Amino acid sequence: MLRSTRILGTRALALGALAAVSAAQAPYLVTDVQPGAASSNPGSFAAFGDRVLFAADTVANGRELWISRGTAATTALMIDIQPGVQSSMPGQMTAVGTEVFFTADDGLSGFELWKTDGTAAGTAMVLDINPGFAGSTVNSLVEVGGTLFFAAFEPTTGFELWKSDGTAAGTTIVADILPGASSSSPSALIDVNGTLFFTAFSSASGMELWKSDGTAAGTVMVKDIFAGSGSSNAAGLTDVNGTVFFRASDGTNGRELWKSDGTAAGTVMVKDIRAGAADSSPSSLVAFNGSVFFAANDGVSGTELWKSDGTAAGTVLVRDIQTGLADSQPASLVAVGSVLCFRANDGAHGAELWTSDGSTAGTTMFADLRVGAGSSAPDMLTSVFGTLFFKADDGLSGPEPWKVSFVGPNAISVLDVVPGPIGSSPAQFTVVNASVFFSASTSAEGNEPWVVQGDADADGVLDSLDNCPHLANASQADCDLDGRGDACQIAAGAPDCNNNGVPDACDVASGASQDVNLDSIPDECEIQNGVVFCLGDGNTGACPCGNTSPTAARAGCVNSTGQAGKLVGLGRASLAQETLGLVATGLPTGSPALFFQGDAAIASVFGDGLRCAGGVVVRLAVRPSVGGLTYFPGPGNPLISSVGQTNPGATRVYQVWYRDNAGFCTPAGFNVTNGVLVLWAP
Repeated sequence: MLRSTRILGTRALALGALAAVSAAQAPYLVTDVQPGAASSNPGSFAAFGDRVLFAADTVANGRELWISRGTAATTALMIDIQPGVQSSMPGQMTAVGTEVFFTADDGLSGFELWKTDGTAAGTAMVLDINPGFAGSTVNSLVEVGGTLFFAAFEPTTGFELWKSDGTAAGTTIVADILPGASSSSPSALIDVNGTLFFTAFSSASGMELWKSDGTAAGTVMVKDIFAGSGSSNAAGLTDVNGTVFFRASDGTNGRELWKSDGTAAGTVMVKDIRAGAADSSPSSLVAFNGSVFFAANDGVSGTELWKSDGTAAGTVLVRDIQTGLADSQPASLVAVGSVLCFRANDGAHGAELWTSDGSTAGTTMFADLRVGAGSSAPDMLTSVFGTLFFKADDGLSGPEPWKVSFVGPNAISVLDVVPGPIGSSPAQFTVVNASVFFSASTSAEGNEPWVVQGDADADGVLDSLDNCPHLANASQADCDLDGRGDACQIAAGAPDCNNNGVPDACDVASGASQDVNLDSIPDECEIQNGVVFCLGDGNTGACPCGNTSPTAARAGCVNSTGQAGKLVGLGRASLAQETLGLVATGLPTGSPALFFQGDAAIASVFGDGLRCAGGVVVRLAVRPSVGGLTYFPGPGNPLISSVGQTNPGATRVYQVWYRDNAGFCTPAGFNVTNGVLVLWAP
């Protein structure tokens, strides 16, 4: 529901009142997974194409893997990995191509690596890395270039870096960084332009920054930042246009902002923000407008919003939001298009929603949702195609989902799941196409999955109902009734040669397009210089004396030379710019050849072959065959359209009649080529 609108305290600047929420934008319960007031406590939401995977509890099945497109009808238990009331506890879901990897415990193998293609049959454990009940405690899953990297435990190597291509054979340890049973404990795995960066421990260097190309030889420490056995404890790894920014301590300057290009020489402290051994503790790092934005404490301004372009000179305080030594504590930084959104406390209005364009003047409180010194405490800020979703408590609605649109006029709305001051305590906002899934609690249904439906392709059809949610297709055309819209089929490679938005196969099947040569391509796409059809390969009709030609020849019936007469059109059939020529090959040498035209396509036995040109027939010319080849028009001949008296838009069929050995296929003594269908353009 939408609470009645009210003035938003400090920002009557362009906001004024709460924006109305349309029915299509209102949140709704996906389904009551655990019926009644009991909770299924959905979690570990993960986008999977136009669906969402999540873990949920039921009395009957325990905590298992579920799947949904955002409606009750499309929400179901996908598989009961640990059958019965016991729980497999699926989690850490990570999409790689057309599959999702996750961790689960089947009751026999402990927590191991699993994968699914979205079906029960396609869900299986990838490999029992540590056989037995203990499991390998797989964690930190991340995709890099189509390969899954993760950390896992195996008794002989300890907790080390692994990778998987989704097969048991292709699931292997990458490198035993700390040799033997001890563990290097890889963590903070991140993909940076196809290279895996992470942190790991070695006896000689402590916990430092590492990288890997997926091979043992290519898994190396980037730099021993805290020289010797001490640890720099690199953390907060963030990719900004191929450069990794992070916080680390070199043992001299405290925890400061560092960057790396993957080389030791290119791994440097950006700036000692808090000079000396004290920490500035950069946190909440996020890429925005080609720079990294973060919270840090320089010892003078408290913990405030900073930015860096990777140089010391370009690493600056954006704004001292709560002036002096006090901290505004910027957190939950997220880029929403051209706006940086975050939570901060200026000391007068509590922790509220702020935005920044990167400048001091452009860094302002967006709205004082909980008017006065109290805090609405915006949290879980999530970017969705120019819209910000977050949780906040304005003091009237309790903790509820909110949204701000930065596309067009700024508008802020509360998505009131539970009217009144209690709130629904939403969590885990997860973007699927343009929809946002989350968990929320009500007294009637408990904690269950909810969704704010989106329309990713802006075609007026909600994603859960859209048969092609990524491409605008308001008509929802689905010519083959397979549930996948024509627009998506064409985008995936289904031919649409005439660009009418309908796959060629459907044009032909429905009769909207002719396909006289049965090649599944509408004739209008082939017809400019002629469509070869009416072949002697037995598919159009039987050749009169078994003289069938190979399909690959794309010609008429075989003649006494052992070949088949073949006719093709070359050039363009345009009355204004006519270049069309007809060329016949495979004829008996010296045989006279008659080029003729019809205004209807037929297929009937004619001499030793099949006649293709019917209706009103016009003799075009008799031409000699030289070396089995002849053509029309020849030197001094009039144009085809002139002899055939064709009109713009007319369809005509062309064929060649030729003499052949009378003893070859008694008693005819003549044969014909295949036909060529031509559409004459103006």
